[in-house]
Amino acid sequence: IRQFNAANELARAGKYEEAIPLYKSALEASPDHPQLYVVLIRMAEAYHNLGVERFNNRQREEAKEAFNLAIETARKAISMIPQDKPEQKPEYHGVLCRSLAVMATYLDPARLSEAISAHEELLAMQTTPADRARTQAQIAKIYLDTAKSEEAVAAYRKALEIDPNSLDALFGLGNALAQSPDPSKYPEALTILKQFVEKAKSDPQRANQVQQANEMIAAFSQFLEEQRRGQRKRP
Repeated sequence: IRQFNAANELARAGKYEEAIPLYKSALEASPDHPQLYVVLIRMAEAYHNLGVERFNNRQREEAKEAFNLAIETARKAISMIPQDKPEQKPEYHGVLCRSLAVMATYLDPARLSEAISAHEELLAMQTTPADRARTQAQIAKIYLDTAKSEEAVAAYRKALEIDPNSLDALFGLGNALAQSPDPSKYPEALTILKQFVEKAKSDPQRANQVQQANEMIAAFSQFLEEQRRGQRKRP
């Protein structure tokens, strides 16, 4: 317990490389402890955060190694959750999903289907519309960030079916439609982005997204107006 607590303190301070050996020591010190899965998931989070740190420092191979260890450790933790604690599964599965999403999007495109499957498993565990819509929107974002705009649009529409008030899904759908190679999608993109701005403008945490949406609205309004003018000029 002492090593586990010390590891948690280091992880909270952002000292992930120092925390990980202490998590390992805690596992070795009590190999039969009934709550080993708790140590494992905290270690998986530390590996994930170390991966993010390395990725931001442009250490791609080292980041990949950390994310792979996060995925492996999270899977091990999930497999050890007692049958009478099913309520812990979504949180643990969320750690796995976060690492797989980064891997599939930025480091290893071959893991795309694995990342989508993990998110679909998480979706099946969740009970509230808000949680389920958030996970569905994350699936859509993975598609969008890997240049699969059609799949992203379909996935964002599903998220809005689950929770019509999901701002993540509304912003994402507008963004995905805006990235479509098909200009016929742009009027809908404009409508969706305007809906998002109307709903999100009073939320300070959404300020950056609102600004991005307003910039896209201005660009698409100009594009569509120029298109209309061009059509009027045709003989």
